[in-house]
Amino acid sequence: MNREELTINIGMNIRKYRLEADLSQESLSFSANLSQAYIGKLERGERCPNIETLYKISEVLNVPVGNLLDFDKKPKCESETKIKRLSQKQLNILAQVMDILSENNE
Repeated sequence: MNREELTINIGMNIRKYRLEADLSQESLSFSANLSQAYIGKLERGERCPNIETLYKISEVLNVPVGNLLDFDKKPKCESETKIKRLSQKQLNILAQVMDILSENNE
């Protein structure tokens, strides 16, 4: 894995765990004592964090540093994260829509 791929994968993991923690970039940056612009650059894979920065972020996200460096598991896509946040009523509506769509494809 080259540096660019490493940087992108770290950024994707930071974003994944930030969303799972239901934190905004602003909240994460404030709690980790980092700038919001820097958090955005990390998540977009434009900057590669040093170990101290990874530690600060992992502490705020309440995940081990190793999770931010774990690339064997594909980070969840944005759609999966959105689905995870739906209420039971919204999940029922989504299931109905999926049933209708699958009926139209048969």
